Amino acid sequence: MICPTANFKLIYLKGHVIYVMKYIITFCVFFLPAYLFSQVQLLNKIPLEKQVAIADAIVEGKVVNKVSYWDVGHKNIYTVHTLEVSKIHKGDSKSEIHLVSLGGTIGLQSHIVRPALKLPVNAVGVFVAKNADIALEGFPSTKPIYKSVGLSQGVYRYNLKKGNVINPFLSFSNHKKLEDTITSLTKREATQIKETNYFETEEVNIKKKSVFGVEKTQINALSPTEIAAGNGSVLSISGANFGTDLGIVRFQNADDGGATTIEALETNIESWTDTEITIKVPSGAGSGAVEVETSAGVTHTITGLEVTHNYITGSYSDATIRDGKEVEYPIHHISDHNANEATSTGNFENGAYLFNYHTDFDSNTAAVSAFESGFDAIVCNAGSKFTISDATTTAKLVDDNINSISFDTTEEGVLGFVLSRTSGYGITNGLTNETSLYFFFYEIDYVFSPDVSWDFNGDATFSEFDFNAVVRHETGHAAGLGHVINSDEIMHYAIGPGPKDAITSEPIYDPVIAKINFDKAASTPSPITATDFSDCYTLNLISPTDNTIVAAYPNPANESITLTTKLPMHSASIYTLTGKMLQQVPLGNSTSEHLNVSEIPQGHYFIIIQFENKQEVVRFIKSN
Repeated sequence: MICPTANFKLIYLKGHVIYVMKYIITFCVFFLPAYLFSQVQLLNKIPLEKQVAIADAIVEGKVVNKVSYWDVGHKNIYTVHTLEVSKIHKGDSKSEIHLVSLGGTIGLQSHIVRPALKLPVNAVGVFVAKNADIALEGFPSTKPIYKSVGLSQGVYRYNLKKGNVINPFLSFSNHKKLEDTITSLTKREATQIKETNYFETEEVNIKKKSVFGVEKTQINALSPTEIAAGNGSVLSISGANFGTDLGIVRFQNADDGGATTIEALETNIESWTDTEITIKVPSGAGSGAVEVETSAGVTHTITGLEVTHNYITGSYSDATIRDGKEVEYPIHHISDHNANEATSTGNFENGAYLFNYHTDFDSNTAAVSAFESGFDAIVCNAGSKFTISDATTTAKLVDDNINSISFDTTEEGVLGFVLSRTSGYGITNGLTNETSLYFFFYEIDYVFSPDVSWDFNGDATFSEFDFNAVVRHETGHAAGLGHVINSDEIMHYAIGPGPKDAITSEPIYDPVIAKINFDKAASTPSPITATDFSDCYTLNLISPTDNTIVAAYPNPANESITLTTKLPMHSASIYTLTGKMLQQVPLGNSTSEHLNVSEIPQGHYFIIIQFENKQEVVRFIKSN
């Protein structure tokens, strides 16, 4: 944004160090002191029987408060949910417990976790938890803290309006059935700590609303019925009796398959009239029902929305933007961050995010081969500007400007996740004092559970998990995509054991391509360099202009691959899908050659054939 000469501040925050410089300049940019950390995970079902066995505490209760804290050492931010306990199914008698979850916000620094507990104040249910060995700065060490078993899997949320119990994998028609099931597993009756009936309280509230004679809300149609989430796409909801005051719009939660709902930010609402609502579909929304709650508390639901894909976003509030209300922002991939040494972030090479295998991961050749096959599929077919370094690292989940790939401990039921660290810049108009924000990824870490029975060879049994499929899912997250509610697609939030060849990555290629184009077109503040497509995506676009290549066989190849052409070949170069050249072979103007590929690891590759006045590309698969 260009503005007349004006005073502005460049502010940089990392840890507890703040640098402030004043300039008079015509390009008004300040560095926003905000960090967002996005973690996205792939869940595997934990049966209730196992949850109960693992748990140190199982309680019925209500969230009455939540506060975020740094852990000791300032590695991560955690949110502590204080639960007011009404019943105890397992564990010591206490009137409240403190449930900790990764993620939260302290000042202008945030960690965004997906999937997360997403427990608002006043949420009610049964919580299955175990002791958490986490020391938090500012939280009393005398108060024991717990964490949910299997993240959202350990929360059985009461739907007070419908009377049922909701969970990502296991739901109950009413809370009594859940209680009876837990009692049969614990072999003890629940201990009543506080007398309450959450459902009767809600029934009273509903009756009070009906007394006022509020007309029934009605939703007639959604337009369009097929839409993306998190990219600013606008949904129109038409109907009657919405009122003229802003209410609430809820969508199915894609992070748990629609077991719960997410509430759109007020700032996502474009307009609200008595007969129509227009709203930007928020990140995390999934296919299924859409619920409208009017300002008078009357709700109505319509089904039929299909969310084709989901983009990861960040949210931030600032006094100079939308009256300080929380706003959803896209997170951009970039090609470089060229600030001075004090503010340098990220690890880029030739405009690409440079990834390093952890030493332990690198020693597992089968894991490396399976990873690169899944990784390359997204990089080359969708164009994400990622590449893998020849060097290894000892780093794992550390904010160190190293994009690491590792095996490390995860929560129960979590096969793997990507932790993406982001920061932001603000561009302020010196005349109007209005600010626009630009958030970007500067570090992306992969983590896979070492305790899973992995299949690395593409022939998973029904007791093994397909590592390649999990890698493709997590690389979709690294490329900026969230979950969808469609078990046939690679970005579904959960996966079971067995072969997953039928789960295709193709539906995410076009959304990632669209995101890269969006990132390229965005106005990037100095010192950010805009992203571009990967080199192998450019190669993928090359197609023969005539029938010069007659044959390339066998494909897949094991020992060698034969090339037959109409024109003389000068040379053939074999590349990985990430654009790294493995070998170059002079061909002496022949029209038939055998290339030795026996020493190349299993995976997908390109052969670029150089003719006198042009080059053409052959894609092949190296088998075992």
